[in-house]
Amino acid sequence: MATKKGDPNGRGMEMRRKIAEAQGEPFNEVTWIDPTLTDEESALLKSWGLDSGKLDGYTEDLCAEGLRVTINFDSHGNCYACRLWPDKNDVDRRNKCVVGRGSTPLKALRQAIYKHFVMLECDWSRWDAKKIVRTFDD
Repeated sequence: MATKKGDPNGRGMEMRRKIAEAQGEPFNEVTWIDPTLTDEESALLKSWGLDSGKLDGYTEDLCAEGLRVTINFDSHGNCYACRLWPDKNDVDRRNKCVVGRGSTPLKALRQAIYKHFVMLECDWSRWDAKKIVRTFDD
């Protein structure tokens, strides 16, 4: 009998984990790129005039880079979270995710865009994972 996708026994997931381990690669291990905004950066972000035209342009640029944008409510952080995920073939950004947070979905998206384009200058290797502090723009 063939197993269905989402097999409750997790046999497919376990097999992918074993293959990744045999190849010396991490499996489902994500580096959250969530740089802390300084007071100056936070003030700049709040005053950043991101009208619908600029927002559209930045969003098109994210898509052109092969990034997937997801926004949902983070009940743990009690805020909205916007995540930028790389294409599965993007070797340089594999297993990484840029995170923006805010009291509204738009503020979370603005912060993610700011972190990606301004703070990191589209280069996720600039992230120092030792500086993980969760903040958002309100």
